[in-house]
Amino acid sequence: MSQKEQNLKFSTTFFAVVMAAFFTFILFEVYINEISKGIVVETQNNIVVTPKVTRAPTPSPAPIVSNIKDGTVISSPLTVTGKIDSSWMFEGSFNIKLLDSNRKVIIQSIAKEVTPGSWTQGGKVDFKAVLNYSAKSNPMYLVFEADNPSGLKENAKSYIVIVKSKLTTTPTPVAAKMCGGIANAACPAGYECIIQGKYPDASGKCQLIRK
Repeated sequence: MSQKEQNLKFSTTFFAVVMAAFFTFILFEVYINEISKGIVVETQNNIVVTPKVTRAPTPSPAPIVSNIKDGTVISSPLTVTGKIDSSWMFEGSFNIKLLDSNRKVIIQSIAKEVTPGSWTQGGKVDFKAVLNYSAKSNPMYLVFEADNPSGLKENAKSYIVIVKSKLTTTPTPVAAKMCGGIANAACPAGYECIIQGKYPDASGKCQLIRK
């Protein structure tokens, strides 16, 4: 192979490598941009996946939630009230969901206009929704979705409020607490440790001292 052919082959290979790197960079930029949008994808298993924790840009006009904001601690039954633009409604209602920390739907319900027929007048409409649920996790996501019977992408709108669940723990009864063991855990005053084994470092349970 002549020197000229070698140079031509090198130039062709170098150009191909450069172009491949260029297109890889372009695809990576597109991927990053999609993530930054906070795109929401709903699967058949009702699991909502967002590539980024931060929410998508707030729609305009956004719902005005009267009794709940980011960080609010909620419990069931959850009453949600506020005002929303009539463009979010169809037949006086729109969709509302509560998601757990894994973005799985806990409950899906309907928020309705407080005054029947008010959504037909345009502007802000008072709404109310009540959600009864049992699952608890932190954080939780309250999702408002515009009723979009047309199915058109340009009419789809959503708004998210990040809330917290009121987690309650039931204290372990003293009589069920472990004692003894390697740590030689003691019982509270008025209780004695009843060892349940006959070997070194055996553990037991606290039992009320009967007088």
